[in-house]
Amino acid sequence: MEALQNELPSESPAPEMAPDEEGHRQENVQAGSSADTCLTENLDITVTAAGSNYELVMKNLGDECEMIGFPDVSMIGDGNGRQIGAPAKRSNFASDYVTLKRDDTATATIKVSDVAGQDQATCIPTPADGFRVFPPANTNSLFVPVAGLQGCDNPDISVLSIGPVK
Repeated sequence: MEALQNELPSESPAPEMAPDEEGHRQENVQAGSSADTCLTENLDITVTAAGSNYELVMKNLGDECEMIGFPDVSMIGDGNGRQIGAPAKRSNFASDYVTLKRDDTATATIKVSDVAGQDQATCIPTPADGFRVFPPANTNSLFVPVAGLQGCDNPDISVLSIGPVK
């Protein structure tokens, strides 16, 4: 299994969710905790493939931090960061706080449905360059390239689902 990571192409449009001044939402951190939110800029994000599932791996390169919930994930393409289809739907699994010391990792599972199972005229099958990932409680994203992805170029259809961080 090969791990991949890269930054968003420089021509990419601004993400749908505009970043705040600090690029994270501190209010999502556990009350009374000594750990801060795991910030995008302190994470090394990679993806490993296993059939139609991908394991999103977020490695902490900074001080101790924590996260809870779901990463926001979308397919992007056209070599410029254009979103393809709707963002990933969240699974029904419960989430709990994950505390990461330096070099610890948190994971989340991305499931990709085959576009062949969609109405082709409605779906508009389109190749994708990879995933745009917003770690939990962050408004800054990273681009993670993934070869062979295909999504639906219809903003009402998502072929993605995402599990909670663990």
